[in-house]
Amino acid sequence: MKKSDVTGQNKPLRFEEMLKKFSQLQKAPPVVLPKKGVTAPLEPVTSVTPAPSADPCAAPSGPVVVCVGSGLKVRQADLPEGVLRQVMEQLTWENPMFDRLARAGKRDPRVTRMLTGYLEDGDDLVMARGFASEFMRILQAHRLQGKYVDETLKPEPAAFSFKGELYGYQKSAIQEMGSKRFGILSGLIGSGKKVVAAYLVARSGLPALVVVQSKVQAYQWVEVARRFLGLPEDQIGVIGDGRAELDRPFTVGINRTLVRHADDMAQRVGYLIVDQCDRVHLNIFFKIVRQFSSAHMLGLAVTGRRKDGLNGLMAAYVGPVLHRIPMDRVRREARMVRPAFQGQKTAFDYPYAEDWHAMMKALAVDPDRNDLLATDILMATADRGARAVVLCQLLVHMDALVKVLEKRHRPAGTLSGGTTERQMERLKDDFDRGKIQVLCVTGQSLPLLDPKVITHLFVASPLRSPEILSQAVGLLLRQPPDKAVQVVDYQDMEMHLAGSYRGRCRIYRDMGVSGV
Repeated sequence: MKKSDVTGQNKPLRFEEMLKKFSQLQKAPPVVLPKKGVTAPLEPVTSVTPAPSADPCAAPSGPVVVCVGSGLKVRQADLPEGVLRQVMEQLTWENPMFDRLARAGKRDPRVTRMLTGYLEDGDDLVMARGFASEFMRILQAHRLQGKYVDETLKPEPAAFSFKGELYGYQKSAIQEMGSKRFGILSGLIGSGKKVVAAYLVARSGLPALVVVQSKVQAYQWVEVARRFLGLPEDQIGVIGDGRAELDRPFTVGINRTLVRHADDMAQRVGYLIVDQCDRVHLNIFFKIVRQFSSAHMLGLAVTGRRKDGLNGLMAAYVGPVLHRIPMDRVRREARMVRPAFQGQKTAFDYPYAEDWHAMMKALAVDPDRNDLLATDILMATADRGARAVVLCQLLVHMDALVKVLEKRHRPAGTLSGGTTERQMERLKDDFDRGKIQVLCVTGQSLPLLDPKVITHLFVASPLRSPEILSQAVGLLLRQPPDKAVQVVDYQDMEMHLAGSYRGRCRIYRDMGVSGV
């Protein structure tokens, strides 16, 4: 029998097909699963007459051997009917993409109704390895013992050393996660998950790969590796953005490029991290995560809940949520400044016709909207000690704002992909010293900015990227707790832009911005 694709692209293994292999099936009495974290004492089965030894559905005489590699591999003959049925039920999910296509009256042969997290490999059943702890609970509920055989990859150690200082809430997270090798750390944006992950990588001493979805995320992680692991640039690899550096101890891979190098990287990585695993595309689980047999795997999540409802699939591939970081402790212990929020309404409207980029270009050069922004920026920077970062999506918007500000005798610097390294250093120095009080920056160049002082963040464009927005707000959160800082955002009249504004407000609230 051919293997069933875990992505659901081929016909999934049917329970009835598996049972055709077995004869004289013996129904086990119903058993209630123990609660999570509670291990029920294992006792021999005495209430059921043992089946003949030739019956492959009979409980094995010894522990059920679970080989842990890129998946969990178990002999089908070692699993009674009740275990098989429960595993298949828990590792089968309705495909939300199939439902969306069906509602739209469309069909795609590559999209099936169901997704599965198991497949048949000869006489073995192979499951997604994040399901390990839940599978052991199922065995215990059926009065069976399980025994792990570790076949995970442990490459040559890497010379990592953690360089930062952990807050108490981060130490609590590490303590609660303990020595568990597969699982998810959940915490809102700005809660310090990346720092915890860097510590865990350093503690393991194994080469690490971080899976991300964008260039912004990738270079955020490059900065984390540089700052908290003390790695020089030639020890940090990037896969994506025109780069394919596969032989570094710490690597960040953008999923669209990484998928082409997954087989090669799977032989090099001992610690796999999936950033924002509650928001990533499902193909990251199917085409990347399941290729790896790394000794450790960590998912970082904002809420631990997926919008598509596939929380069980996420947990099956990455592991259960091991710890949730409480934001009240984050704000208290990290003594984070709490930015104030100011929302401004504009009169910008647009006849939207399914062309977001055209609308953004029209917004960027709208004179009334730019005059409003310039007025707000001038008021905010009337104090010589004030510093304003203006976040723009398009270069044409940045240039238009700079011209309006210069006409009003307020010079502004610009930081974009076309800024040279020498120009960048001069801009940072001028901004820190107050020679210029306004710095306009694109979202793609934001990771390059680390000002000593910033009092105002102006979100001049209706950004839709939570990564860029959270990093921008993060610049304010680094300021001393007694400093007054402010986020200024703009609510436009156009319906789609109003929805984007509400989404940004949710992020501000999650990050502790007051008055949203």
